[in-house]
This record gives sequence, structure tokens and C-alpha cells, in this order.
Amino acid sequence: MPLGFKRKNLAWNRRRGEFVDIITLQKAKYSTPTEQSITGNVAICVPEFREIIFGEIPAFLIEADGMFTVRFGALAANDLSGRALDRWWNVSDETADAVASELADIVKEKVVPFLNSYTDFAELERLLNTLTGWQTKTPYFQLNKAMLYWKLGNHSKCDEILSSVNKWPEQVERVREWVKKHK
Repeated sequence: MPLGFKRKNLAWNRRRGEFVDIITLQKAKYSTPTEQSITGNVAICVPEFREIIFGEIPAFLIEADGMFTVRFGALAANDLSGRALDRWWNVSDETADAVASELADIVKEKVVPFLNSYTDFAELERLLNTLTGWQTKTPYFQLNKAMLYWKLGNHSKCDEILSSVNKWPEQVERVREWVKKHK
């Protein structure tokens, strides 16, 4: 899957301006000796935000480093509501070629166009505001969203979100200090 992506293990990264697009294949925890279940994840990371939040940027990013995660199944179903059924593919010697072909089609027809559609921070804000579910409640999502509002010049919304994050006090304080220095 070149398409501008570089691979490390089961992750692919592509730099686009201030964004890094992330695609990963995730193995199920439970498989048999002859069959492995996998799913695909898609994310966008803003390395500047990741560095501010954690003080570092890994050399290669996985979907957990992204501002959000969307599964291949949700993109294939055109459903980002959080209500799309999770989709896993069973890979065995007999199904490997067909699964690889189907996943390659999903990447070309759904994943890459999805990633390419987010070219600036305002578009990313619209996406984050449409997402629902568990991930929108995580401290990492909230800190990224606060940084996004800072980037868009909406400092009051940034402050409001930072005030609502009640976990990860060290990261919240790091972001708060950084924002204060860069207003």
C-alpha cells in the first residue's frame, strides 16, 4: 500500500503538512492456530499536539497517537456515528488473498479519500464534533480538541475544554502552560 505511506510492522504513516495519517491493522487477542481475526483502524495525528501533550513524538505513530480512531468497518458502512457494527476479518490460509484484496479496496476507496478530505484544522474540527462514543470522552481526545481550538484561535473554547478534563493532571497542566505562553 504505498500511496505515500511508510510501513512499520502493522502500521502505515503518511505525512501531510501538519498532519500524519495513520492506518493500522489490529490483530484480535484471541485467535486459533489456523485463523487470525483482524480489523483496520484509521487516525490522524497532529504531531505538534502530541508533543505538547506528552513532551515527545514517537518516530512512528500508531492509531492510539491519533486525535481519534475510526475503524475500517465504519468507513466501509459510511457511518461515523459510533453505531456502526465493528467489522473483523478472519484470515486463514484459504481466505488470506481474498481478505487482503478486500482490505486493499477499502483502503483505496474509503480510507485514503476519508483521510484526504481533512486538509485543514477547520475540517478536522467539524469531524471531531460529529464523532460520538467512548473515544470522545478520553482525556487524550479532549486535550487534542482543546489544542485544536487553540490552533483555530478560539482560546475560550480551549480553556473551557481544559477545565473539563478531570484526569491526566500532568498533561492538562503541560497543555495549559503551553497555551498560556502562546496566546
